[in-house]
Amino acid sequence: PLNFDNSGISYSIGWKSNLDFKNFTKDNRRYHYYSYFNGKKVIKVEENSKIIKESENKYAEIKNTGIEKWIAKEDRYFASIILPDYQNYNYFFDFGNTKDYTCGFLRKTDKSILKSTFYIYNGPKIRKILKKYNNYTNENFEVKDSNFSKIVEPIMFWIGDGIGFIINIIYKIFPNYGVAIIILTIIIKLLLYPLTHKSMQEQEKLTKLQPKLKELQEKYRDKPEILNRETMNLYKKEGVNPFGGCLPIILQMPILIAMYQLLDRMVELKGAKFLWIKDLSFPDAIYFFPNNFVIPLLNIGSINILPLIMVIVQILSSFFQPEVQSNNQTKMMIWALPLVFFFLFYNVSSGLVLYWTIMNILTLGQQLIKKYLLPKLAVKH
Repeated sequence: PLNFDNSGISYSIGWKSNLDFKNFTKDNRRYHYYSYFNGKKVIKVEENSKIIKESENKYAEIKNTGIEKWIAKEDRYFASIILPDYQNYNYFFDFGNTKDYTCGFLRKTDKSILKSTFYIYNGPKIRKILKKYNNYTNENFEVKDSNFSKIVEPIMFWIGDGIGFIINIIYKIFPNYGVAIIILTIIIKLLLYPLTHKSMQEQEKLTKLQPKLKELQEKYRDKPEILNRETMNLYKKEGVNPFGGCLPIILQMPILIAMYQLLDRMVELKGAKFLWIKDLSFPDAIYFFPNNFVIPLLNIGSINILPLIMVIVQILSSFFQPEVQSNNQTKMMIWALPLVFFFLFYNVSSGLVLYWTIMNILTLGQQLIKKYLLPKLAVKH
């Protein structure tokens, strides 16, 4: 209970949990923020949020409409969620003091004595745990319709959540998350095998068709409409789908995005070791540059092994694509695409890089088998 000497005053309670904002840099800004639940969805409030930018002193107040539930402070894996009682509190977020960001509750009262009750969850952002406290009763401790689990957003239309479920099942059989990620990658590759095999066949057909395509390009150089029509007629005559090679990539993108989001925030990976990797939730740095030096523009401050292996395998795999020798654009992509992935994946969790590296190794193995092993077996047969 809070005691007041007079009525008609207001009070505020500020909250600064142990999830503080140390090292609040551009790199980890997305991992540290306040949020509140407006009755329907979780609204993130950061220093660069619109409601903070528009205020003069980096202070924002959310007027209570009767549907707001709670406020929270989050980092990459954990959350402190504060659920107040059903009195009329306004929520505030104060970014005015760069060393001591706070959020909290504010209300006006006409009473000299006020009793407020707050329920606080401190723990990991794991939906199955948070769901226990959506409705929870234990003696005089009672929480109803808290919707705490809303703080864990679905990953890529639940694709990532399904993948996370499978990873944890594999982990129960093989208790190492690095091994679990590798086995999951093999399963995904096997499921995609019919499509990737079909894609390689279409690429081979397209490669064999290149001389005829060049003839058409020379013949109708100044007649683009006729060239397009004749090209499509040639594809139809030879039974070639010019977009057939793109289907596996298109299907892999949702999985890759889901894996990116999942492995980037999967609490279970925190501190998980695999081979030389000390923590699968962070890059596999084996050496940090002295004095915290970071290469400008590239944002590279350490030597990471997995991204280098990933790029080498991806380049090797590109050389075995059927159309490489006849397509100058493809030759350029051999180097361009791996470099894009290198810089994109360099500072992400090593669990994600492990997934994509193993996927590239399996693709390379599939190409080698198709190019060298299968022809020999066909000859013997």
